[in-house]
Amino acid sequence: MQKPVNIFIVVIAMLMITGCDNKPENRLSGYSHGEFVYLSYSSTAKIEQLFIKKGDNVTPGQELVKIESFDAQNIFLRAEEKLSAESALLRNLESGERPEELDIIRAQIKKARSAESQVKRQLERYRNLYASRAISLAEWEDIRDELTQKGAQVEELINQLKARQLPARQDEISKQLSMVAAAKLERDKALWDVQQ
Repeated sequence: MQKPVNIFIVVIAMLMITGCDNKPENRLSGYSHGEFVYLSYSSTAKIEQLFIKKGDNVTPGQELVKIESFDAQNIFLRAEEKLSAESALLRNLESGERPEELDIIRAQIKKARSAESQVKRQLERYRNLYASRAISLAEWEDIRDELTQKGAQVEELINQLKARQLPARQDEISKQLSMVAAAKLERDKALWDVQQ
């Protein structure tokens, strides 16, 4: 019986020696889960260069592929041009007519006033002629009507000048402000597409 007790003591001693080992173990039991992400692009484009391969670890913000930017760049340039055109139209609506166009109306006013002045002088002559019965009542009424027409023409041109100095109606300006805002959004979206 001595032999089994000796073996038993030796086994216990060996277990105690190995159990007192303080070395950390680099093995763990269990499962590891990876995070898989499916990538996509907002439009169709040709991939020029691929910087990763299947199974690679990637970090946020890491460039994965280089995509041909010809279409996105053209869309961005068109959006820039549209924004520029809409902004120019808004500036045009907010200002009155050009000074040269206003000068044309001012010249027309001078011409109409001159014609009105000439008819006034004729009216004085025709008054004397009508008083002496040298002209008929119809001729006298014609010259009075002509003076009324010339005066109305001067007034019309003055009102045209005032109207053309004003900016466009507020509704038109508001509509154009919306068009400019929409063009800015399109430009910003196109810029975002180019930067992807």
